[in-house]
Amino acid sequence: EIKQIKFVGIVRNIVQQSVNVTYSVEDGTGKIDVRMWINGESGEEGTRDQMLDPSIAIGKYVRVYGELKFFNNTRSVTAHKIRAITDHNEITCHGLEATYVHLCKTRGPKSVSAVSAPYSANGARMGMDDGMTPVRSAILDAIKNAPSNPEGVNIANIQQSLAGRFQRDEIVSAADWLINEGHLFTTIDEHHLQATNAFA
Repeated sequence: EIKQIKFVGIVRNIVQQSVNVTYSVEDGTGKIDVRMWINGESGEEGTRDQMLDPSIAIGKYVRVYGELKFFNNTRSVTAHKIRAITDHNEITCHGLEATYVHLCKTRGPKSVSAVSAPYSANGARMGMDDGMTPVRSAILDAIKNAPSNPEGVNIANIQQSLAGRFQRDEIVSAADWLINEGHLFTTIDEHHLQATNAFA
């Protein structure tokens, strides 16, 4: 069963309420409501501004990271993060990625020997750059290898486990990148992190 998803679409409608904002997002296959809950007990304006990207508007493309929900035979997405797309190459790239995943699911993945990737000048195999660096990969591994806990893993525990390999600032910066790219999300507070595919 699919739980965690990411997709690209165009915003068709925005409905703001005191505790959440609902975006109606169309991705070319249909339209779905994406709900972003606002943290903060009193719904202070500062909290709303930090949670919501002001560049998201009707008619703009966005990338959504979230959890697929079913209620009363209706699908919706509870968003971990929504960000506006500023580079339209990302839309094309997402379309190609979706096509690739569909073909892998329906026809099976190609064997490694059947895939020919170009080589760079130093002989290394080239492919799509996913932005993963050693510190980012180490953080993901630390979270995935931690005991299962819906509250996630405290960033202090990650820093402690990676202390001999990476500097504290490096780990914080890498964790921010992983959150912005949808690999991680915060849980009970901004210091507890969970991988988006942890319960998939």
